[in-house]
Amino acid sequence: MRLFVVSVAAAMAPIAFAAAVAIHRGYVPVGDSAFFAIRARDVFSRQLPLLGEATSVSLTAKLPFNNPGPLLYDFLAIPTSVFGTAAGLVIGVALLNCSAALGIAVVAYRRGGAGLGVASMAVTAAMCWAMGSHVLVDPVQPSSLLLPFLCFAMLIWSVTCGDLKSLPWAAGVASFLLMSYVTYAYLVVVLSAWGVVGLALSLRADRRADGGPSPATRQRARRASALTGLVLAVCWAQSIFEQFARTGNATRVLKGVNDPGLKPIGFSVGARLVAKVVTLPPWWVRPSYARYLAANQPGVPNPGKSAMGLATSPSLLVALCSLALLAAVLGWCAWSAHRRADRQSIRIITTAAVLLAGGLLTAGRMPLGVFGFATQHTFRWLWPLSAFVFFAIGSTLARRWRRAAPPTALVAALVVATIAVASLNLLPSDQGAMESESAVPAVRDLGRQLGALRGRGPILIVPPTTFHEPYSEGVWAQMQRVGIPFVTNDPYELRHLGPARKFTGTNARVKLLLVFGSRPPHSTPGARRIAVHDGLDRRASAELRALSSSLTAYISHRGLRPNNDGARAVRAGQVARLPALPLSRADAETLLRSQHLATWVERDLLALDRAWRSRFSRYVELRSQQERATIALYLAPIRPDERS
Repeated sequence: MRLFVVSVAAAMAPIAFAAAVAIHRGYVPVGDSAFFAIRARDVFSRQLPLLGEATSVSLTAKLPFNNPGPLLYDFLAIPTSVFGTAAGLVIGVALLNCSAALGIAVVAYRRGGAGLGVASMAVTAAMCWAMGSHVLVDPVQPSSLLLPFLCFAMLIWSVTCGDLKSLPWAAGVASFLLMSYVTYAYLVVVLSAWGVVGLALSLRADRRADGGPSPATRQRARRASALTGLVLAVCWAQSIFEQFARTGNATRVLKGVNDPGLKPIGFSVGARLVAKVVTLPPWWVRPSYARYLAANQPGVPNPGKSAMGLATSPSLLVALCSLALLAAVLGWCAWSAHRRADRQSIRIITTAAVLLAGGLLTAGRMPLGVFGFATQHTFRWLWPLSAFVFFAIGSTLARRWRRAAPPTALVAALVVATIAVASLNLLPSDQGAMESESAVPAVRDLGRQLGALRGRGPILIVPPTTFHEPYSEGVWAQMQRVGIPFVTNDPYELRHLGPARKFTGTNARVKLLLVFGSRPPHSTPGARRIAVHDGLDRRASAELRALSSSLTAYISHRGLRPNNDGARAVRAGQVARLPALPLSRADAETLLRSQHLATWVERDLLALDRAWRSRFSRYVELRSQQERATIALYLAPIRPDERS
């Protein structure tokens, strides 16, 4: 028992450590993660969410829809309220993953004692290591639901073994998965159906073994069924209310996922993508999580195919052969367990086979994304699926050959392996988190400068035209953190932020713009900058200021002349002429900051000696970097046409 407790603590340690590191580094939510922070904080407000996150699939469907329910927001609500937006979000995700790991351990222990419990923690620690520390505290569903899905598979196995106590837990976790992320629909439905069938078979077998129905068993079954019904009613109450009293999201989900306009990737491609993780090296351990479906991999000539995983995936023949081999191994394990009358092994192997079939169905039915290819996050469920299949085969073989090694030695070896793998995962690693940490410093910096917005809300937020930039959502979460209300008239953002934040034309007086670069938005008269994050660090900024001063003086006193290449480019009309002397310092500064001069410098068209050529090139380099990475917030009046 002590070794089992040690293994559980070791498997959970990287999750807790990843949360502590993120908080210590000053984590703030950015991108889609910020939506989870905002909506989790909404749970205890008048803007109570009744739906889950908006789905990317609905971008290509005729009917927009959200994930069915807000249970993930509900789970994160207390941590974000107690510990704050950023720390609470990280702590909430860590608690979710630790709870799932504990559930996996308890189920395994109930089914096979300390030995199987330790083995489950070794598999869990290995999967967490494959995911990397950043993913362990990532709130977005493709990351945060992986361990709960593995826990769900374990619960279904336990239910099929006749474990009535696991039935309400399985119903709760199934609801949590299905409501939070519609991608799990086929997997959850297929596994749940097998769970009901397996439980019925186990209860019938027990009844035959007892020579008839047992009153105690009937009472336990009635109690478990009533508790399961209560769990389902509580979990689905918000979604049911939304369906009949609000927008009817459940109906739109059913219509949306069956939209003829959603083209699935097909079962041949799906089988290849499943085999890439489940049956072929490096399987479900590192570096598979980081490399899966990654575009522009070394040696891959076609980025378009690489983005869909075809350029680095096995051929259809290899995929089918490897999957057939896995099916044969599962079949042999089931046959061997049947000969030994080992019902527990039969159930776990059957659960693994059903899970694999559900995975192939899910992969084949996966719709193409907005840009016409499959994306990494929609296939992350393959890792817990693969881990469970591996665990099922390993546990079955261990039960067959359990006399070959002393149980204590085997358990101790698994504990050592768990500790070793967990220790490796203490090192910070981003193996594929949904949001990059690169946006965190900018959002954190902008969040400190929001004082000018206090008392000005509600404020109309205007999403930038840049696709999938991670800064806007983070700024909105920072606004909520300091008590600045906001509204929007963007339909897609409203599906993320909730209908209570709809701009009515009269509930906001000013609008907030996020602008990339140091130049103000010329298309918005009256805009006033209230916050800015410089894209350069202090050293680079000081270097840029020094270069700007010296180069401005150079241009105003000496002027700029084209070299031979520059003269030919002017005659050919490829570049505009340089202004003639004399130039005031203000004109020289304007020329220096212009894209016109940057073109001359980048194409090496100026007559400069080596030293000054190097200085101009360095200035253009720093200036370009600053424009790319500088982010500013502007406050502007709302135009009359925007109020209608």
